Amino acid sequence: MAFQLNYCVPQDCDCKSVSFSDTTGIFNANTNPTGYGGPTNPLSATVISSTITFFSPNETQGIVFAFTISNNIITDATRTDVYGNTINVLADLPSTVFPFFNFTFDSPLLYGIDAQADLLDGAWKVTYQIQTASQTFAYSGWVYLICQIKKCKEETMVGFTKGNVLRSSAIDVSLNFDSLINAVGLNNPTSVNNIVEILQSICTTCKTC
Repeated sequence: MAFQLNYCVPQDCDCKSVSFSDTTGIFNANTNPTGYGGPTNPLSATVISSTITFFSPNETQGIVFAFTISNNIITDATRTDVYGNTINVLADLPSTVFPFFNFTFDSPLLYGIDAQADLLDGAWKVTYQIQTASQTFAYSGWVYLICQIKKCKEETMVGFTKGNVLRSSAIDVSLNFDSLINAVGLNNPTSVNNIVEILQSICTTCKTC
């Protein structure tokens, strides 16, 4: 089977970072025929450059991280923000090992800010690309960040049990949160972003976030 690039990007519990891992894996004829190596697939050691692009919810311009790689080691790295400003971020990387594994992108690295901040809730498009001397491979997918909304729901339920949140508000948050989980399961980024906006409005109004 042909080589298939892949990744996993879970959000950390503090809402301020995600961990990027290249999950392509090593070639195995029986269990992973699309992985690195094998008769026709590239070795990870032959990758000379890579980009990871993050599109935050409803944005058409991405934050682009470009990496220069030699023998599985990242030797240079830049970040280009949504306005086209490029800076070197090699010294800020959590690791210089390739393939990426539990590679933390926190708010300072993503946004170029000094302090930690929550990442935006909603559907993020993430595009991952690698290049060898003769080939280019890419994979794009959706990553759903709902950490702040989840906190809102939890705090709403606590507030309701203590008598600090109206029953109608608690029901509204709970039903919309269930719809959000369904939209994530259906891989529907438009619905996810719409429901996130509704929940953000409710949470701001009832002061549960």
